Parts: sequence; C-alpha cells; structure tokens
Amino acid sequence: MPTGADSGTDSVERQEFHTFGTDARYRMNWGFAGDKPHTLSTGAQFYYSDAPRRDSRGLTPDASSGVLTNSISRETFYIPVFVENRFSFGNFSITPSVRLENIWQNIDEEKITQSITPALSQPPILSNPSMNIMQFC
Repeated sequence: MPTGADSGTDSVERQEFHTFGTDARYRMNWGFAGDKPHTLSTGAQFYYSDAPRRDSRGLTPDASSGVLTNSISRETFYIPVFVENRFSFGNFSITPSVRLENIWQNIDEEKITQSITPALSQPPILSNPSMNIMQFC
C-alpha cells in the first residue's frame, strides 16, 4: 500500500503466462539372428514460456489501470535431446545414454521514468550436456 504523497494511488501489477510444450520419442528393438533383446531410444522435447509483466501506478486507491512504471518481457525456450541404448544379456542389462539440455532465457526489463531506461536486458544461454550409464540386475 503506497504511503506519503502516493497514498491516494495504488499499484497495478499485471502478469500473463503463456506456455506450450511437446515431446517426441522413438524406440526400436534390435538384435542379431532374429533375437531382439536390445532397445535403442531417442527423443526430443520442446517447451516455450512467455510471461510478460506490466506494473502501473493507479491515480486513485481503487484504480484498475494507471501510468506504466515497469515493463518486463520474459521468455524461455527449453529443448533437450537424448539417445540411449539398453543392452540386455540374460538377466543383466546396461543402458548408456547421452542427453543434451538446451535452455535459452531472455529477460528484458524497462523501468519507465520520464524516459524509458533499460534496467535489465540479458539473454543467457545455458547448455548442459550429460552422459549416463544405468545398470539394472
């Protein structure tokens, strides 16, 4: 709640959240001489999120809109891909795999004063490759 000179105003914060995602996978059993005890799997996922936010200062205590004071654009792209193969030998199996996590995030923030001032603008790109071996007996 605003105090002092701003006590006759209010803060209006509007956020929206838009998301979309999908996942695609492929699996194939394979082997030699008609026997197919091994399994190759591969896949990818796609996820997108957009979450804009706008902050305003209302001119009355119960205002539902007002003068824009802050504008933030936030979006994320997430695209992991993987491949793995389960080798089975009787009751023993081993599953080597490779997964690459790809995350792109972008945040653009503008503090609105008499002129628009970019407060934050960073597009960090993160990538996290990993290799795993899982063993089941």
